This record gives sequence, C-alpha cells and structure tokens, in this order.
Amino acid sequence: MDQPEKFLYGYRGPWPSQCAVTPESSPPVAVLLPEAEMQAYRRKVLRRFLRQRWSGRPAAWLHAFRHPSLDPVSDEQFTQALTDTAFSRMLNPTLDAVDEQTFADELRHSGDGEPFKVDLTAMGEIETLPGVYCSPSVTLLVRDRDGHFHPSAISLPGIILRPADGEAWELAKYFVLQGASHHLIALIHPRLHFPLNPANALAKTILPKDHVLLNLLLPHLEVQLGLESGVLFTSRSVLHNRQDELYTPFCCEGKGNFTLVNRGYYGIPGNSSYPAYRYEHGVGTIHSGYGVFLDRYYQTILSYCRHVVPRIAPCDHYVRRWASHCTSFIPGFPDQNAIADPETLAAAAATIICTNSICHTSDHHYYTGPSFNQMPLRMRVAPPASRSIPNLNRRKLVHREDLARHHLANEMFFRPTVLTKMTDAKYNFTDTELRQLSRKFQADLHATERDMPVKRYVPLDAMASSIQF
Repeated sequence: MDQPEKFLYGYRGPWPSQCAVTPESSPPVAVLLPEAEMQAYRRKVLRRFLRQRWSGRPAAWLHAFRHPSLDPVSDEQFTQALTDTAFSRMLNPTLDAVDEQTFADELRHSGDGEPFKVDLTAMGEIETLPGVYCSPSVTLLVRDRDGHFHPSAISLPGIILRPADGEAWELAKYFVLQGASHHLIALIHPRLHFPLNPANALAKTILPKDHVLLNLLLPHLEVQLGLESGVLFTSRSVLHNRQDELYTPFCCEGKGNFTLVNRGYYGIPGNSSYPAYRYEHGVGTIHSGYGVFLDRYYQTILSYCRHVVPRIAPCDHYVRRWASHCTSFIPGFPDQNAIADPETLAAAAATIICTNSICHTSDHHYYTGPSFNQMPLRMRVAPPASRSIPNLNRRKLVHREDLARHHLANEMFFRPTVLTKMTDAKYNFTDTELRQLSRKFQADLHATERDMPVKRYVPLDAMASSIQF
C-alpha cells in the first residue's frame, strides 16, 4: 500500500459526489475539499470578490446613470453575435420536426442556403423576478454559398417575426440576446466548468506527486475546485442571484439558473439543441470561426501531450485507476482499458488542459466585450405579441438598477482576471527532456497565435492557464 506522503493530500484527497444541496440537480463535483484548496480559492479569488463587492459599486451606478438606455442592435450586429462569437456554440444545423413546421415558409424561400437555428426555448422554463420578462425563442439563420449568415425569422410564443417587421423585430432581437446571454452563462459555459471537475479532483487524489500525468495537468487545475464549490454551494454566489446583492444581474430567481445548468448537463429529450452532456475529445463541434480558433489551440496542446505521454507506461496502475473512477462520474470518459492507448490518454489530457485554459478564457473574454446596453440580462417590457407595436422607447426597456447589476457582475465574475497566464504555466518535471518539451510547447503556442487562419478572438497573452475566474 502506498504511503500517504506519496500523494498531494495523503489519504484525504478530494472526491466527487452527486450533491443535492443545489436547487436543481447539478453534475457530480468534488464537495469536501482539502483546506489547501479552499485557502487558495479564498486568497486568490474570494478576496477579490469581497473587495469588488463594495469598491465596484460607484462605477456600476455611474455607468447606469451615464448610459440608462439600451443601444440599437443592427441586423449585422445581431447576426455577428450569434454566428461569430462564443454564442456560436449554440448554432445548430439540425432542424427538428417542430422547427421545420414553424419555419416552413422561410425554408421554402431559402433557396440553396443552409439553415441553422439558435434554440433558446429553455428560457420558457424559468420564473422571472417581479416586473422582469424573458422569452423562449428560436432564431432561424441561413448561410449562403459564401459562408455569410443572414437572419431569416425569430419564433416567439404565438408569433413569428421577420426583419421586415420593424419595431417588433427590433424588440425580439433583445429577447434573443437576453436568452443567449443566460444560456452562455448558465447552460453552455457550465459544461466547461463542472463535468470535468471530477477529473481534477481524482488526479489530485489518485496520482502520486511525482507522476508525469499529474505534473502535466497540475498547472491547469489551479483554483478550479474551490471556485466551483463556491459557485454552486455558497448562497451569495452570483448563480444564486440573491437580490440583496448588487452583483446579481439575472432575470430569474436562483432556481432558474440551476434549471439552465440542469438542462445543459442532462439535456432536453427530443430537442437537438439540448443534448445531454457526454465527454468527447477536443473542443466539440462549433460551426464558426470561433470553433476553428479553439480547435487550433487544442491541436497544439494535443501535440504537446503526445510527446509527453510516452513517458507513462501504457498499463500504468495509477492512470488506469484514475480513468476508471473518472468514468464513474464523467459520461463517456475513456475507461481503464481505453486509457491504455497512448493516443487516447494524450487526447484526454489535452482536452482537460484546453477546456480549462483556452476554451474557458475565450468564453469569458467574449462576453465581457459587447456593451451591457446591447446584451440585456433583464427586460422590463413584455416580448412582442404583434407585428405592429409602438416605436420602442429604449430607456423603458431596462432600469438603471438592471444595468448597474450587470456592470458589477461583469467586473466581478465575467471579466477574465488572470492569475497565471497560459504562457507562464510551470510544469514540475524533473526529467530534462520533458522540461525541454514544455519550453517548446510555449513556443508552439505563440506560433499557433501567429499562424491562426481566422481572427484572433482572444490574445494568447490574455489566456489563463486554468479556471481562475
């Protein structure tokens, strides 16, 4: 039997479990964490939250008073947001039967264009705060031969709106962007946070301190466990949306956010836009340049892992145990037999690293870029029920308090606050060749940024090495 000093936390390493503390079922995560993990979270993250909770208020209110109205969103801006940003994670080329029926007229006139949808119907499952509105929606977009997207229609309850519908179309776009924002924050982005949380905890529990795999992963596991525990189980976390805190910006009670977390993990049967989570190697299928951007970095990380993994025996006892337990908590994760294949182990390690660094930072970086005044999290008017509505008074679509809340949440939780850059990650390898490989990896990351075939959605210098915010 191995001696406890061989492991990071002796025999008391973190272990995942299915926890019923949250208002809705969440993915299995590590719950009882070693004090060292919690101390790191308190020192590096929570201390900043507590400071900004008060220091950020003046700027939040100042923004709300200087910019009290929603800004117009052109069709070009609307389309770009849905198809060329982190929101493009929601782009779906599969139209379900109900979509084909709903958009039958648009599809008949789409010519040789390729239809896509952005389905935000889960917004219909959440209960909004008093005086606040949201709406389920499905947006139909068509991609032409040149690869350009064009908005065709928005389906809201009881009505289908098109770009020619004037003010009703303009109002509908705000509800789509509101739904997309809630989906990115509470449904899509949590698929980066929580499903691979057990792989972090189990690596720190099962793999010895000097193990090559642990030292490959460890720079990319920093802070994650404490941060995610705080998000899920602290009653004053932003996800719980308590209204006695100014930093809580969402349109619903906290239960609504956990409903979205649930739908992101367990899916909605029969709806192709809400598949249940299942682990897959890489960054997943994203139908945009944003997906190309993420995948290029994944391929660079995979190449690095392919060079490191040969230093691990194919039937390594610790790796097999790690994979066996990961499989119990992460649907689709390679089991103890599959992980014996070096390519599978390299891909699993690369997926964890890329998810926690490149993918996580990129989502945050996008969402803090657009104006709060174009991406409302709350709406103070009902969605359009008719194609003919009065001219929009954009100052009445939101309250100043809504904008102040959004501003403060952005500064505290959404904006990347990098503790350790991806390019500064330190690998505790004792082997000289592995150290050389890690230095080459840093050079390869810079080459990937230089040779990126699509726009650089996030500067490499702004990428965090792990889930730190």
